Amino acid sequence: MQRLRLACYNIAWFERLFDRDNRLLADDDWSALPGITRRRQAEAIAGVIRAVDADCYAVIEAPNSGHRQSCVVALERFAAHFGLRQRAALMGFENPT
Repeated sequence: MQRLRLACYNIAWFERLFDRDNRLLADDDWSALPGITRRRQAEAIAGVIRAVDADCYAVIEAPNSGHRQSCVVALERFAAHFGLRQRAALMGFENPT
C-alpha cells in the first residue's frame, strides 16, 4: 500500500531569495539570515526537501504573491533549479499583507 506523505515547512526568509521577477537569487550575497549566503540558504532548503522526501509540502513564509511577484512561479522555478520531484505549486489563501 502506498501512502501519501505530507509535510509543512516554515522556511524563514524564503521570499528574500527571489527578485521581483520571481528569479531565484542563489548567489554569494548575504541572505536575510545572519552569516549565510543566499546560495547556501537555497541549497539547504533544497536539501531538507530532498531529505524529508514528502509528496506534498505546505510552505509557510513562501515567496510573496501580488502584482509584482508570483508565489507559484517562484516555487516552481526553485524546484526546477534544484531538480526537485515536487515540481508543481498551488496557491492557497492569499494574504493581502
